[in-house]
Amino acid sequence: ALRVPAQRWRLAYMPLLQLPVVAGRALSAVSRRPTPLLLQRTGLSAEHARRDIAHLRDIGTDGPLNWYRALPGGPRITGPVSTPALYIWPDRDPVFTRLAAELTERHVTGPYHFVVLEGASHWIPDEHWDDVADLVTDHIAGT
Repeated sequence: ALRVPAQRWRLAYMPLLQLPVVAGRALSAVSRRPTPLLLQRTGLSAEHARRDIAHLRDIGTDGPLNWYRALPGGPRITGPVSTPALYIWPDRDPVFTRLAAELTERHVTGPYHFVVLEGASHWIPDEHWDDVADLVTDHIAGT
């Protein structure tokens, strides 16, 4: 999917978040804004965005940024996944296209289940907890 311009564009922010000084300052600046619009623009509710920004103010930005820093050069495929896999894709995800989500199956050799969560954004555990909990519980029970 990274060969498709639409997916590359959606992930263009990732290298910026890997920059040690720039990323920390940028994320800190965002957390000082009265309204966490950046998170809301990606589909997170105002309530959850305020909660997450307040948490960033308390703990700092290293934790969230370390996830991106662990991906030098961007996402990499390390080999096929043989364990049972569940992919829950939110159809309003501003980061991952449906094509990227669907192509994930090519990297899974074990049982694979792809679910489209309609009306959901990138923040499915926050915004659709009950749906996620049911899907994960069913997936675990089925394996």
